[in-house]
Amino acid sequence: MLRPSRERGAHLLALRLRFLVAADQLGLLPAGLLGHVVRTAERKGDADVGRLGEFCAALLDRRRQHRIPGLVRIAAMDEDGLPAARALRRTAAEGLGELCQQAAQQARKGTGSYYTPRWVADLVAKECVRGLLDARKCGPEAASSLRTLDPAAGAGALLIAIVDAVADAVGEGEGSNDVRCAVVRRCLTGYELDPLAAEACRLSLWLVASRPGRPAVVPARAILVRDTLADPPPRRRYDIVIGNPPWGVQLAAGHADGLAASFPDALGGHRDSFLFFLALAAEAVRSDGALAMVLPDAVLSQVRYEGIRRLLLHRFRPLRLDRLGKEPFPRATAPACALCMIGRRIAPSSYPVSDLRQARVSDHGTRTRTWHALRDAPLTAAHHSFVTPPPQLGQILSELGARHRTLGESADVFRFHDSGINYPNADLGRSILYTGRRQHPSDVPITRGRDFLPLTRPERSRRAAAGSSSRSAGSGQAWLRHDWQRRVGPTSGVSVREDLYRAAPKLLLRQTGDRPVATIDRQGVHFGRSVIAVTGRSEDELLWLAAVMNSSTFGALYRTMVPEAGRPFAQVKVNKLKLVPLPPVGEDHALAELARQVLRETDEERRRALLAEIDERVARAYGLSSSAREYLAALAGPAPAGVARRMQHGGTS
Repeated sequence: MLRPSRERGAHLLALRLRFLVAADQLGLLPAGLLGHVVRTAERKGDADVGRLGEFCAALLDRRRQHRIPGLVRIAAMDEDGLPAARALRRTAAEGLGELCQQAAQQARKGTGSYYTPRWVADLVAKECVRGLLDARKCGPEAASSLRTLDPAAGAGALLIAIVDAVADAVGEGEGSNDVRCAVVRRCLTGYELDPLAAEACRLSLWLVASRPGRPAVVPARAILVRDTLADPPPRRRYDIVIGNPPWGVQLAAGHADGLAASFPDALGGHRDSFLFFLALAAEAVRSDGALAMVLPDAVLSQVRYEGIRRLLLHRFRPLRLDRLGKEPFPRATAPACALCMIGRRIAPSSYPVSDLRQARVSDHGTRTRTWHALRDAPLTAAHHSFVTPPPQLGQILSELGARHRTLGESADVFRFHDSGINYPNADLGRSILYTGRRQHPSDVPITRGRDFLPLTRPERSRRAAAGSSSRSAGSGQAWLRHDWQRRVGPTSGVSVREDLYRAAPKLLLRQTGDRPVATIDRQGVHFGRSVIAVTGRSEDELLWLAAVMNSSTFGALYRTMVPEAGRPFAQVKVNKLKLVPLPPVGEDHALAELARQVLRETDEERRRALLAEIDERVARAYGLSSSAREYLAALAGPAPAGVARRMQHGGTS
């Protein structure tokens, strides 16, 4: 393995050679120059990386460009006959970004950096430029003077997109790059901590703004190797701040502590890396400017990020929101969104929201971007969430709240018990629990949330795991050791609620997931921490509640209150469940009988039919119109993953 200094030199050499090859293919270098450079590099190897860097720097510097024979030509080549020239330049620039991405692949796990796909960069940049011009009531010519900052520039994907967006706004054709050259030279600033990425950014900007005989100028001051958190950008200077800051990692103690003290309310004690960049970006934008960031989707509504939403809404209003899902950044741990905001005093009264999380991919692997649920969202300035409910949903929630008690208000009928087997640390957990084949005849099988689906019998999988003689049987089954008390002692803090486990019947609710999944336990099973128990006055009322909880109507109502969809570790939250309206408890006795039939049924098609009938009856019990039912069914989304596959194996696994 190369030492860090030699490895960096190899990456720089590869980057510079790829840049020169691309520049030659685009006709931006004098004839024969590439061959000379390549022969020199082959002869001297990575020892010549510094001289190669000087040559690349000369290409970007106005004062040194004239020293390269044939680089600047009076009779420059006209690109009007090359309609694909712009796309070729952009593709060449992306090649440099891909090289940086490969070089930083190992480090990315620690930095939270993810390179921005072209379609995401274009989406964000065009909205920023167009929205800002419209809000300021400026003509298109004003676009070429918009000062733009990217505080985490990477290889320059978003800055390049800004250059193209400005050129499109001004109406520049393929035959002239004058606007692009002017923007790159005068209007762009990028900060980047990684020197390799910073150089790739400068070289990429040169590729997209140059044309044969008319090389662009990329000032050294434009793209700086700089730690944004240690050396923040000036306040209120930029018309646009755009970026895809690092996210998915926590800043270590001691890093950016001064910033944490400067934004105590916005950061709320959290050290998510993107929060610091977002707070600084908001400070760098002019009061009549635009802020556009690619962020984890959780920032839109999770309680932990309320502080940063308050800071943003103090100065800005949303211009556009795009829910991107995980497809743009498949290695990221959470889905993404693109949030564009604009100064409050020039902001429009409403903003469009689009959902790209279910975008289609063609047979040839090309992503076909489809716009789902595009709407003009009312700007309520609600500090708790950017995801405001559309008017139809708001009306449904209001009507249901006026007619029905909530689940929490039915505490006289149903009682929640978050009483899975608990232990204060992992070592204690390993001493009393294990998975695999049963090690002692008296060890007790444990039911986990993944062991059941809507109205399946959890004891079936328990008996299958305990009784099978197959070599692989029970390989995923969890067990509680029969002598667990002797292993941990009375003061260990381990909690095993034997009295609750033996109680039957009770409702079991899967805690892991973005919607309720409930079944009935008639045998008195032990369960783990991923299961919540609900007890009631009678089995019929528990069956009725299980039917309601598994319905698409209840699921949709819950998901509007807790936007957990797409999170890698989504959880059902009891305090939010208790806010969901319920139909009159037990009024429709047929629901309990239907739930009882589903529990007995093992045929997949028959189960589907029964669950569909339950859906219909629950919607009627809520008093919903047919249009409201269809609307909520669409919000509920598809059934939990794995339902069809697991039903084919007898309804359990």
